[in-house]
Amino acid sequence: MKLITILLTIFIPQIIFAQNFEINLKFIDPENKIDNNSFFNLTTYNKDALLGIKHDYTAEIKDKKAIIKDTLSMPHVAMLGLNIGTSHVSYKIAIDPGASYQITYDVANRKFDIISDSKSDQLLRFFFKGLDSLYKEKDQRLLLHKEFITAKNTGPADSILKLVNNFINDLRNFSKKIAYSNPDNIISPYILTKNSYFD
Repeated sequence: MKLITILLTIFIPQIIFAQNFEINLKFIDPENKIDNNSFFNLTTYNKDALLGIKHDYTAEIKDKKAIIKDTLSMPHVAMLGLNIGTSHVSYKIAIDPGASYQITYDVANRKFDIISDSKSDQLLRFFFKGLDSLYKEKDQRLLLHKEFITAKNTGPADSILKLVNNFINDLRNFSKKIAYSNPDNIISPYILTKNSYFD
């Protein structure tokens, strides 16, 4: 009886709160590298079967477009994958029940663009944009450090090096700030558990 109660507690909310999501993928492909026999796939991450079933989707590409739609009861973080000839590209996405996604992929520039009403995915984009800024800042500091070393100006070089060495703390603090500010978003535990700079 206890087992039945536990299973009902887990699976009934998944049925009751299930909503449709839809991902529309469009390609900018003037060189026609993608043909109508190509596919793209979407795979959700899940380590614990009790937290929901791992989902694998595949969609055929027709006329430079493809659609994946299904019903989900809880948000998932997923990986969108494309095989184009001998190359493979991937793109991380957060799927919310009830959300819609318009994704454009520029084949020549290997660049994704996404418009979505998913709060989880918007937070994921914000996180990645912040990471990019932090890494660019680190690279700029390294260049500046090199310039000071070349000029044999060790005082400023040492100060810059301290900032560079503090990079892991900057990453950790940035991630914690996002996670603690968004405790009800699936991206928060994802950020805290998927990054190697957290012990």
